[in-house]
Amino acid sequence: MIFSPSAIASLAEMAIKEHIKDMQKDMPDFQVEPTSITMTIQADPQVPGGIAISASGYPLKEVKAASDLEKRKAEWWRSGDTGISSETIIALFSGTERDRPDTPSDPSDFGRCHRLLKRIPEFRLRLGEVAAKYPKWKPLVDNWDELTALYKEELDNGKGSAPKLYKRMQELLGR
Repeated sequence: MIFSPSAIASLAEMAIKEHIKDMQKDMPDFQVEPTSITMTIQADPQVPGGIAISASGYPLKEVKAASDLEKRKAEWWRSGDTGISSETIIALFSGTERDRPDTPSDPSDFGRCHRLLKRIPEFRLRLGEVAAKYPKWKPLVDNWDELTALYKEELDNGKGSAPKLYKRMQELLGR
């Protein structure tokens, strides 16, 4: 049986709408209205014999990216590798706020933030927003690459402590 492009688009549209309804049950932050999705299938000139699928004018991969971000956020929360400072970051980028937002105060806290940003690298690109919302973060954000280098250096030393990172964090925080 051979389906026309419009038939394939209709089938894909129904499947996507059902999938989005399921995703919204699991991820309340996922903001796509299933009834507004229209699928379009057309020849993809960059791929011989290929097709391009778009939903509501956005490439399908962008719809997937939103669900991927929500999935990575949920995985991070379930990991238990959380603390007040890393929760401050993820809460801000999830559109909520922590009751007591705070900076990382020691290498362990910094490590939890580092691992969050490694898991969700797009948050690293937005750390300036954390500093804008919480000015106490500014000296750390302004020196994040330096702190990351110290963290990695001392993590690799096998001693289980990071005195250089701790000292630099305390200097930046004015303690």
